[in-house]
Amino acid sequence: MKKSNFLIGLCILLSSCAKEINNLSNTANSSTRTSALQPATQYGALMAAGNDILAKIDILNSLNVKYHRYTITMTQWKGYDGGYDQFVKAGFHQVCNINYDVQASAGEKPVPFMKDTVTYKKKLDEILTKYQPEVAVIENEETNKTYHTGSMDQYLALLRNAVSIAHSKGVKVANGGIHPQGICYFVWKDYKDKGMNREADDWMNLTFNSGMRYSALHPEKNNGYNFYWRQIDTLLNGFTSIDVDYVNAHIYEPINDMGDGVNTLPGCIKTMADYIKRRTGKQLITNECGQRNTNANLVNSMLQAFKEGGYPYVIWFSKDGAATKALNETNGVLRNNGIAYRDFVSTH
Repeated sequence: MKKSNFLIGLCILLSSCAKEINNLSNTANSSTRTSALQPATQYGALMAAGNDILAKIDILNSLNVKYHRYTITMTQWKGYDGGYDQFVKAGFHQVCNINYDVQASAGEKPVPFMKDTVTYKKKLDEILTKYQPEVAVIENEETNKTYHTGSMDQYLALLRNAVSIAHSKGVKVANGGIHPQGICYFVWKDYKDKGMNREADDWMNLTFNSGMRYSALHPEKNNGYNFYWRQIDTLLNGFTSIDVDYVNAHIYEPINDMGDGVNTLPGCIKTMADYIKRRTGKQLITNECGQRNTNANLVNSMLQAFKEGGYPYVIWFSKDGAATKALNETNGVLRNNGIAYRDFVSTH
């Protein structure tokens, strides 16, 4: 009798062990599948307008990137785009802005959002029948008053029409590009709305410049920031309801003029992506990011933050301007920050 009980107990123990091993195996397989399905961050660049296309291609190759940001303008469309063809022939995937008209420069008249739905959809259909970029970015910086006139509702109507055409061609879609000043405000407001006052204060101290802080604490003031935040609220609600594939943001360090210019603001890039995903259900990408200095460590810090934040696309703007610094000299030779970019991309 004792021997029988021992054998029964042994069988139960072996069965239990087998089930546990099977569960562990299933968990491991599930984790492997999840990891395999997690998309890697794709890195690219947008080169300054001063270089010709072959020079830009040489710089892109020096950076070891596979993605490039291009712009197709509807009013200049003639059935093909020679520049686009050259970049594709050179092997680069395109994250392509599609603008209705030539982008206004400082002092020029901003371009109204296109309201002629029939003409817009017809022209976009022609472009995306000819070319299928990996992502179509609709207009550039929809809140930028230098570039555009019109309401955010008008822009969202344009975006909705673009999505219907692009998806019929198998092309993913993102908006033109919002900014951290908007996203950071709504991260703070989310903390406040949840009663997480300590987290809200810490976030404000980390990411808000003095103008943002004053405006957030004085919502009754109808100043530039409060107007901008109302625009962003409208856009985020629209991105939630419209079937866009990604939300696009333009991100430069120091973010909101905060930080030391050596390291990215701790947790900021990831927290912005987490908030956008939680609010809209869409992943955050950046088809324009960069730095206001040439610090190589800042490049590594930003790229690591984008990777940890799960950004599917990161396109660096390499240009020497009033508020940007290039990864390369005018002759195409990589600077130290460009070498840092190349080395990170090559190993991640």
